[in-house]
Amino acid sequence: MQFIIDASEFPLVRITYPAEASYDEIDQYRDQLLALHRERGSFYAICDINAVSVTKASAKHRAKMSEAIDSVAGQGVLLAETVVADGAPRRGLVKAYEWIRGSKHHPFKCVKSVEEAEAFIAQLRAQPQA
Repeated sequence: MQFIIDASEFPLVRITYPAEASYDEIDQYRDQLLALHRERGSFYAICDINAVSVTKASAKHRAKMSEAIDSVAGQGVLLAETVVADGAPRRGLVKAYEWIRGSKHHPFKCVKSVEEAEAFIAQLRAQPQA
């Protein structure tokens, strides 16, 4: 399955995660984020993981995703990352993802709704740039 990347509101990018993704699809997702960065610059990401199957997201998948996002974040791609997870099981996946990632190159927040994610990003965008 594919990750859906909507950059129509750039520098706000909305990303919808599929129910499940292979390791190759995670690599392709990383490459798409890097290509978007090369073409348009750094961006704010709202990642909706509500379709992700908690039974299919194994520890190896979480580690692979963490590795991919660490690679992207280390190159300055993300200005901020907000993950939308509406239920406790998916928020648990996000906690595991955060723990595995370790390094924090940008602001990060897990929220329950797209509206909360948009508010967080708007708050960050309103802050004076250093």
